[in-house]
Amino acid sequence: MSFPKISRKVVTLGKTRFLEIETKFLTKKLTLRLDKKLCTGCGVCYNVCPKEAIDRGPIGAAKRMEISGTPDLDLSPEVADPNKCSYCGVCVTMCPFSALSLLVDNEEVPIPELQINKEHALPEIDYEEATTKKSKQLVKKYFEGEISLNTEKCAGGCSTCVLVCPTGAITKPPVEEQGGWVMSQKTVLDDRDCVYCGACYSVCGSDAITFKRTKVYIKKDSKYNEPFWPDIEQKLLNPKRSLTEQA
Repeated sequence: MSFPKISRKVVTLGKTRFLEIETKFLTKKLTLRLDKKLCTGCGVCYNVCPKEAIDRGPIGAAKRMEISGTPDLDLSPEVADPNKCSYCGVCVTMCPFSALSLLVDNEEVPIPELQINKEHALPEIDYEEATTKKSKQLVKKYFEGEISLNTEKCAGGCSTCVLVCPTGAITKPPVEEQGGWVMSQKTVLDDRDCVYCGACYSVCGSDAITFKRTKVYIKKDSKYNEPFWPDIEQKLLNPKRSLTEQA
């Protein structure tokens, strides 16, 4: 029998489905768990992952299947290469929707107790609390930013951004009829409800959404050890849609 043993699986606990990767050593087991119900596909996890172990699946398709009642086919963001994951906990710390957790020997490690936070590799992140309009889910708003929607580029009919936006900041007006013709309305953005998670930016296929974060909230006088955090901060301020997107 050889160690470590590495696995990737979907597990069901009660009514909740989780995606897990696990590395089992002779005397210790490490597990990174993704709550597929809480995950919005925002992309923060794969942007901050220092090992590029995380990528995303087709989030729009997953949301459509969820709405239709079709069981999803593991289309949410996933740990693409379990062999790369170091179980550092950066993704767990930065997930705005608390969809990720790190377990040691089946016991969940609180975020302040993650080694990366105990050693001050990251500053203490500050946030504002918000609630999603769709699921009444708690969101940690870590960012300030700027977002705009170019209606000339917007395809209008796809509505993928509307599907994935967790806070209801992006909506689509009711269909109108004019002279017997059904008029497809373009999507509408209200940035007052935006938490700058990046879900809409990740899925827009027509480059209609201009998105950037201008600031990551850090608690005053929070200490951290360089050079780890500055690189993570730059990744957050200059997000990619996926690992395959060119810098």
